[in-house]
Amino acid sequence: MKNAVAACAAVPEEKRILCFTAVDTRLLLLEMTNPYVGEVMMDKRGLPAK
Repeated sequence: MKNAVAACAAVPEEKRILCFTAVDTRLLLLEMTNPYVGEVMMDKRGLPAK
């Protein structure tokens, strides 16, 4: 969540939005989306690299 807030702070104010979704279907599924500036680098597993 800290990463999403930091990424969102780098975009123009009128484009800042954090969307958080939680779904409970025996397991808890959490999803967060946010705008960002730049390119997301992926690791070998297809996950965002740090």
